[in-house]
Amino acid sequence: MTKKQQIEKYMNKLGLTEQEAKDLIDFDNSTPTKQEEILTDLKANKKASPINKVKTLKKKAVNDTFKEHLKNDLFEFLNSKFVNVQEFKSNQFGFMDTDGNFYSVKITKHKTIQDGYKNN
Repeated sequence: MTKKQQIEKYMNKLGLTEQEAKDLIDFDNSTPTKQEEILTDLKANKKASPINKVKTLKKKAVNDTFKEHLKNDLFEFLNSKFVNVQEFKSNQFGFMDTDGNFYSVKITKHKTIQDGYKNN
């Protein structure tokens, strides 16, 4: 089979472009060490591609004004009723009642309706 026939075969069977088919033939005919070099280059290029960069970006936090108001109101309420109210983490409070028992409250925004929640 000539190189031209082999290129046409890869283009038809694998759906490759002519250049991709030529690259595949060159890869198949190269030495194992050369193949390793090519694979290493492909892996390095794949990590640096713009699409992979977008996939690894973290979503920026959106400021939720309702949640902030709720957090402030809850903090004020807890301070008026309990002793030593503290914010441990973002949206998580801990406090002590007059008998020395410790409690915690966490504010969580859910994306879907929670089990047991009933719409009236």
